[in-house]
Amino acid sequence: MPQDIYEQLVQDYLTIKEHLAVVPQFHIRFGSEGSPRFREEADSDTFKRLPDFLALDIKGQKAWVVEVTMAWSPQFGKWNAKSRAQAEEYVLWFTGWKPPTGWRLGWRFFARRGRAKTLRDNLAGLGFLDPEVTSLEDVFDYFRDVMP
Repeated sequence: MPQDIYEQLVQDYLTIKEHLAVVPQFHIRFGSEGSPRFREEADSDTFKRLPDFLALDIKGQKAWVVEVTMAWSPQFGKWNAKSRAQAEEYVLWFTGWKPPTGWRLGWRFFARRGRAKTLRDNLAGLGFLDPEVTSLEDVFDYFRDVMP
């Protein structure tokens, strides 16, 4: 699935400004036997999610599951407690990290500045613990300020 312009800008922001390694359109899949997998196998996947990115902060030893939205009413109900736990399990499997390794996993959302508080409230209602919310306008401002 191609990225939209906002996802591309966030990817550039994460790699250029924050020096993160980014995997775009990060596929999370579990097979019918309940184990993670890299590839889709027929219709036997029992769990699939597609966050916009997996971003790795190698120096800071943190992995971020990243979502980007321009929606005025952002909805992330697909990330309920069960799906978050599966996504976190998948990231640990994908990276090969075995706790306790010192690596941490976090959730990061990019949304319109005027909707940041509403998004934080919605995420808290879904049980997110301290997700990071960055405004898309902050991303735009960064590029405006560094462009010649």
